[in-house]
This record gives sequence, C-alpha cells and structure tokens, in this order.
Amino acid sequence: MDYRRDIDGLRAIAILPVIFFHAGFNNFHYGYLGVDIFFVISGFLITSFIVNDLKQEKFNVLNFFDRRARRILPGLIFIMLASIPLAILYMQPDDLENFGQSLFATSIFSNNILLYLTSGYWDIGSEFKPLLHTWSLSVEEQYYIIFPFLMLLIWKLNSFWWMASIFILLAISSFLYYYSGSFGNELIESRASFLFLFGRAWQILLGAIGALIAYKTIHKIVFLKKFYKEFICVLGIFLILLSMFGFLIFDINQIHLPLLASLGSFLLLIFSSHNLISTALLRSKLLVWIGLISYSLYLWHQPLFAFARIRSFEEPSDMFMIFLLIFLTPLAVLSFKLERFFKNPTCVSHKFFYSSLSVSLIIICSAGLTFHFSNGFYKNYEELTAPYLVEDKFYDNDGYIVDAFKFENIEFSHTKKNLIITGDSFARDFINMGRSNNYFSKYDFTIRPYNCFNNQDFTDEEKRNLIKDGNFVIISYRILPTEAQKKCLLNKISYLEEKKVDFLVIGTKDFGFNINRPLKDKIYDFKAMPSKEILEFNDFLKKNVPQEKFINLLNLISKEAGVPLFTSDNKLMSIDRAHLTYFGAREIGKIIFLDIRLNDFR
Repeated sequence: MDYRRDIDGLRAIAILPVIFFHAGFNNFHYGYLGVDIFFVISGFLITSFIVNDLKQEKFNVLNFFDRRARRILPGLIFIMLASIPLAILYMQPDDLENFGQSLFATSIFSNNILLYLTSGYWDIGSEFKPLLHTWSLSVEEQYYIIFPFLMLLIWKLNSFWWMASIFILLAISSFLYYYSGSFGNELIESRASFLFLFGRAWQILLGAIGALIAYKTIHKIVFLKKFYKEFICVLGIFLILLSMFGFLIFDINQIHLPLLASLGSFLLLIFSSHNLISTALLRSKLLVWIGLISYSLYLWHQPLFAFARIRSFEEPSDMFMIFLLIFLTPLAVLSFKLERFFKNPTCVSHKFFYSSLSVSLIIICSAGLTFHFSNGFYKNYEELTAPYLVEDKFYDNDGYIVDAFKFENIEFSHTKKNLIITGDSFARDFINMGRSNNYFSKYDFTIRPYNCFNNQDFTDEEKRNLIKDGNFVIISYRILPTEAQKKCLLNKISYLEEKKVDFLVIGTKDFGFNINRPLKDKIYDFKAMPSKEILEFNDFLKKNVPQEKFINLLNLISKEAGVPLFTSDNKLMSIDRAHLTYFGAREIGKIIFLDIRLNDFR
C-alpha cells in the first residue's frame, strides 16, 4: 500500500478533539468520537497491509505480531514506567490502588475489561485516571490477536465476495450489539457494548470492508470522475464535523454520533486522493505532522492531564491546560522518536527488544500488583486506617456506605415509630449519620432506594404504598440531572403532602474537586468549593422544596470559604468527594441532627 498523507491528516482530525475533550475545553463534549475514527483507520490500514502481504504470499503471523509489538508497546511501556513514580508521590490510596489495577490490566491488553468491572457510582473520577485511555488500545490489541487468523482462514476461500460477506455479517452483528446496549436493551449493558471488543468491532470491520472495497475496485475509484470523489469526500468531512460539533446547531441524538463519525471516515479512506481540493487540508504539512505523532500524543495526554489534576486543589483553568498542551508536544515528539527507533529491527535486535520488553513488563506488573494488594499503601495514612466498630462489626472507610443496604428490606415492628429513607446513596449516608450517633433508637427504619423514574418493577401505586406506612420520610439525592427526574421528586413531595405524611428533604453535599493534594500533604484546614452541578442542584431544591421541609446541608457544613475535607480530629470526611466515611458521618450527623425538625431523633 502506497503512503497516503491524507490518512495521517485524518489521524490529526481524530486526535485533536480527543485531547481537547480530555482537557475539558468547552464545545468539545463529543471529542471522544476521535477514538471511533481511529478504530476505522486501524481496520482499514491493518486489512490493507495483510491483504497486500497475502496477495504476494509473504504474510506471516509472527511477523505481523512483531510489527504490531514494535509499533505499539515501546511508547506504551514508556508512559507506564514514567507514571509509576508520579503515582507513588501524588496519589492517595484509592487512586493508587486503581492505578495499580490499570497497570496490570493494560499490560495484558484488558484495561477495557477492568473499566467495565470497576466503573460505577463510587468509581474514581475518570479525570484522575492516568491510564483511562488505554481501554481503546486494549480493544485494538484484542482485535489484532484474532484478526490475522480470521484473515488467513477466509483468504483460503479464494473469494472476494465470501470475504466481504463474512466481514459485513460480523460488522452488522457487532453494530446491533453496540446499538442495543446504547438504546438500553435490558439484556445488554451500555458499558459492555461501549467497552468490549464485540461492541466496537463494527467500526474496525467498517475500515476492513473499506480496505477490501479499495483493493477490489481501486481501478474504478481511480478513474471515477473527480467531481464525484470531491462530493463524497466533502460528505465524509461533513459527517465527521456533524458528529462532533453538530450539537451546537442541531438537536442530534447522541446515540447516532459514532455512526456518523465512522461513516465519514469510511468515505474518506476509500475515495480521498492526492489531487482533491476537498481533502487538501488533510494533506497539509501541519496536520500530517500531527498525524505522524498522533499515537504519542494519545499516549501522553491523559497521564499529563490526570497528574496535573491530582496535584491541583481546584479544577485547572483553561490557561493551565493550554500550557500543558504546549508541554505535551515535546513529550510526544520524544516518544515518537523512541517508537521509530524500536520499530526498526536493524536498530534494535529481536533479542534486545523482547528481553527489555520482558523486564519492563515484570517491573510494571509487579508495581501494579503491589499497589493493588497493599490497597494503595492504605496503612500509611492514619487519617484512613483506624478501624471502627459499628454494631459489633469492624469497617474500613470504603465499606461503610455499602453496608447501609442491609436496612433495605426491613419490616416494621409497629412497636416504634416508622422511618422511611428514600433516595440514592446519599440516603444511605443519612442512615450512617444517624446510626454512627445512635439517633435512631426510637424508630424502626428502612431504606427504599426506588425511584419513580427508574426501571424497577413497581407500579406507581406500589411505590406509593411503600412510603405511605411511614410516620416520617427522609428524601435525599446526590443530584437529579434531568428535568424528568426533578419533576418526579416534586411529584413525590406533592404526594406526601397530600397524604399528610411528615417528611424532610436533605440537601446534597460535595467535598470539592480533589482530595489527593490535601490528603497527601496533610493540609487538615483546607476548605473545598463544591462543584458547579452540585450547587445548581442545591439551588433547585431551595427554590422548589417548601422551606419548612428542606434542610440545606451545604450551608450547615460550610465553614468560611468552603466545605472542610477533614473532621475536627483530622479524619477524612469523604473518601470519594461525595460519600461519607464513618468519621464524616459521625461529625456531620451531629451537625444536621441539631436541626429542630429532627429533634425527635435525639
């Protein structure tokens, strides 16, 4: 396959939005679609190379794996080794433990699987994960392991149409799996369809189909009238731009954006040529150069941004992120030169390459397992380690919030007053505030985490019956982002007022952007500013919940210019900037239960 400058230009178009998206710049909400473009490009190039070698009868699986290893692994190993000392210096235990898991998972091409297993409500924020982006590399590497053997098998059929048909059938199956998850199919999780190889294979296979079309019909495409090729390439560029920036003008369902970006890339890969005006920008020196170092840019940008955020007290400004972007360039150039050096067998022998690779992977995996099994050196932090006894059971901080689930299915004894606590994990936080201070002795209490807007199998009447037996109802949510969810909350309040059930709505809470820096540096008097979305939701509650029924928790716990991260005896309030530790629950519980409306509990 002849070198095509426009493909490197397309790589640049893919990588820049990804970087700006992870930097947090406005108007790049869908910059992550650059990864979708990379998948299509990878499928096109890999298939083109394999078909070319098969045609010349010189394809060898081991040689294929060797080229892939030399292309991908040196830069990847470089950033992992460079990240280890920074992680030890700057990460608090939970983050360091997760980083160790990512090190190991990335080393065995499975970080996408790790993200699926560990992502959720209490997961560490993605902006603090230096190796978050390697999930896409894992998808590609898994594909590279399978695809050569599939190609060899299909090639023996000696039929272009059989090959194309198999690729199309696999792509359609993958596409249906991906979109079924995106549309909320109860049998397919959206996280699985987003992260797993089979959910992403349709994009790589789309590129592979494009390569087969180009291989079979290259003579027809070459002689296709320039006007038609210009039109098709303009359409391809338009689809890519529409997917990433169309939201500024049009109301486009987010679910359809990956398809638009992928189809646009597909058209450009097949029909672009060196003499087209429409793709001249893709062949420009600047974009081609960015495309050449795009892999290095991709490798370095997330660790750079993540560690910058880990060391920041507040979310870094746009100006600071621009500075990091400038610093990113020489890092990427250095990494690119390293890749080119290791890529050349004449410069680096097989023996040296694979021996140094083995040693590096041993170091990386050992560090990863150490961080995991030590719980991120958890015991080095007095603020976290003191075990505490609650109801004859010892807890560490990370298990306390989950333990409140045991109160979910409790039946009322009718010998005490009935307390019903409803909401999300912040409702469980309220339980922990009460039980850590022994405030519930007069009540039988239960948590009912159902919401009228979720997929649980309750009718509206059944949901109402679940709360009507309460003498007192506590409602607490972290945040309800959609209008439908907010309306549901107000409807629930109206129902309680109608039935004359006594209730209170507990306002949301937040412990700022980052707890890493204060915890690592032991800045016990640090005050954090709650996030913008939390403040907005709290304002919504203040405006829409009757004043006599609303407890503004943020106001109660705020001191001077923010919310304290540590208790009066230097214990961490929250392990994840949202949910309470035992020590946080005990201290904030003493504050909130001073409210006269909760006087009956004390």
